[in-house]
Parts: sequence; C-alpha cells; structure tokens
Amino acid sequence: MEHVQGRIFRYNVITGVSPAERCALNIAVTETLAWLHSLNLDELNLSGHESQKGYCKREILAWKELYEESSHVGIPFLNELSQWLLNNLPTTDDEPKLLHGDFRIPNVIFHPTEARVMAVLDWECSSIGPPLADLAYFSVPSAINPQTNADGYKLEDLFSVYYCGRNVPPLLNDWNFFLALAFFRIAANCQVLYSGSLLGNSNKKAHRLGEMVRPLVEHGLKLTKKTIAVTKAEAGASDVTDKLFLKSKNGDKILHQVKDFMKQYVYPSEQMASKEEVEHCGVLCGAQNLEPL
Repeated sequence: MEHVQGRIFRYNVITGVSPAERCALNIAVTETLAWLHSLNLDELNLSGHESQKGYCKREILAWKELYEESSHVGIPFLNELSQWLLNNLPTTDDEPKLLHGDFRIPNVIFHPTEARVMAVLDWECSSIGPPLADLAYFSVPSAINPQTNADGYKLEDLFSVYYCGRNVPPLLNDWNFFLALAFFRIAANCQVLYSGSLLGNSNKKAHRLGEMVRPLVEHGLKLTKKTIAVTKAEAGASDVTDKLFLKSKNGDKILHQVKDFMKQYVYPSEQMASKEEVEHCGVLCGAQNLEPL
C-alpha cells in the first residue's frame, strides 16, 4: 500500500510488484538489516546497553511467562520447545549488536519508486544481542516455504546478501537454535493474542491465531532434531552439511542479475551513507531511544 513517505507492505511477502522488483526490494531490506547489525554501539551513544546480557535467555523466559499467564490450560508442546531452547543457549548470547527485535517487511518503509529502504519502524522490541536472532526472525517466511518463489529469492540468497552487506565470514553458528527461537516467539505471541481474544481483550480476528500455535511449534521442534553447528553459506562450499544452504543455479542467476541492476541504477554510491541519509532513515533516532528490557 502507499504511505505518505513511501511504500509499506502489510504482509511478510511483498506483493503487487513485478518479480524483478520484488527480488530487488527483498535484497534492499536484507541489506538494511545487515547495515543495522554493522552499526557501532559506542558511536550510537546508547546508554545502558552494557547491562543487556543474555538476550536469548531473556526472550525465552519472557515469552514463557507471558503464554503461561495467559493460558487457562498447560501447553506441553510449547513447554517442550522452550525447555530445549533454555538447555541449548548459544555461546553468542551476549554478542553486543543492535537488534530491531521485530524486523520484517511490514515494519519497513520503501521508497515510492526505487528499490531501497527509507525507514525502519516499530522499535519497541529492540535490544542488544546476537544478530542471528534478527536474521532468523526475518527469514521465517522463507524457512516455512523453502520452495522456489516467483522472484527466485530464497533463504540461501538471503544469507548471501546479508553476509556480503556485513562484510563478515558467512558462518551460521547455532542457526537451528535461532530459527527455533523465532518460531517459538511467534507461536507464543499467537497464543497470547488468542487467549486475549477469548477474554475480549484483543481483536476478534485473533481467535484464528490459536490454530497457528501448534504448527509453528512443530516447525521449531523439528529444528531441535537436526544438528548443524557451523554452516558456510557459500556456493560450492565443501563442508556445507545441509542442502538447505546450497545455492540453486536459477536463484544464483537471478540474484546476480538483480545485483547488477541495482549497482547500475539504484545504488551508485551504496558504499558510503551520509549522516543525513542515516538520520532520514530514522534508525539512529529510534536506536537512541532504546531502553534496557
């Protein structure tokens, strides 16, 4: 839909544009996430971020408390997933990076005509922690439907764009944990909203969310049965242990075509963003208002 500043898409899947533009927009938003995770906390002058330790553990315990308080009966499968997460916390849980906490397509404003991000909205869930928590949460739609989309933009393409944007080695330590955590957060939130609808405390349409809880948790529990410690998101990498992270020829071809297009027409000076552009994006403004959870 159109916004006074640009375009906002209501759902986690970009619709209403051509396949080429959809792919370009997906790349733009992924590059934005990589840029956010590349910001230097010291330069942002955030107060209190030193005390924000153990992001994943705090998230698990907070959502566990919320759904337990809102549920009139026990939910064994949610309890099973939360317990597994608590027993398998990553060593990077204290990583000091800026997290949006709810990074997804509906929370981004795109330029009205260009394939670039103008602003990132809704910083209420922002915190400090491991970047993979944001990346996994953002990748849930692609993880649920790993089949080739009309735009050819798949999960492995997301990884490639993201790590190129951060200019760091493409290692996905504890990826299954972070993806399972993302499914847990979404499932727990659905349960809370569903319980609220039963009490008349939330939107009446939220009662449908109750049907989503179990499938989401089942996705998360499946991930707990796999073992992928460290995966290189690189085409042809000899130590890739799961086909999920191998690039398809078609996806790789489309990705390169879109990258060439963006370099020529959209991002002629993407290597350096001016201070004015940063302020216009609204990210630093939002980051400076962060408070510890």
